[in-house]
Amino acid sequence: MAWGFILFFAAQVIVGAAWTNPPYSWSHNNVSDLGNVYCQQWTENGNSPQCVCSPPHTIMNTVFILEGLCVIAGIVLSRSLWRRSWASRFAQGFLLFARLGLVVAALAPADVNENIHVVLGALPIALCGNAGLLLTGWGVRSTAVGKLRWTGPILGLVGVSAAVLFLSHTYLGLGAGAWNVYGDTTF
Repeated sequence: MAWGFILFFAAQVIVGAAWTNPPYSWSHNNVSDLGNVYCQQWTENGNSPQCVCSPPHTIMNTVFILEGLCVIAGIVLSRSLWRRSWASRFAQGFLLFARLGLVVAALAPADVNENIHVVLGALPIALCGNAGLLLTGWGVRSTAVGKLRWTGPILGLVGVSAAVLFLSHTYLGLGAGAWNVYGDTTF
């Protein structure tokens, strides 16, 4: 899972740096903008239209897929660390569904098929991913990771809070883009 994390943020920096007019804004652009295929005016988050142009979108979408597959592999390969309980099964199921959502979001960029991107990609990432993280503290064996097992629920709480702020257009001066990234704490 750590490789997925590294890939995810490295790709954001590299692909975001390739934007020129206007430059990519971590505060105002959604992370999905990095995977948009076409250079065009794009309206999002209730803002006025802005030019979204991500020339290396293929890199970002490939990394979204790789990151999703890395987390899926991590969940499957770490099965011995999970308890045999309903919380564990739900946590794993939610996390797997969220990462499949990331793969779908990459295969259906927002400017190509926004409905599939949002409904089958972004929403499962934000809702199921954070719900899965909230349950990890009760789903992972305490003998395996000790107190670190509570990192998941803390990240899940941050993610749920960020998703609520993003969906309610309450950005607290950070911009929609910041809450969009924090809403996906399952990377």
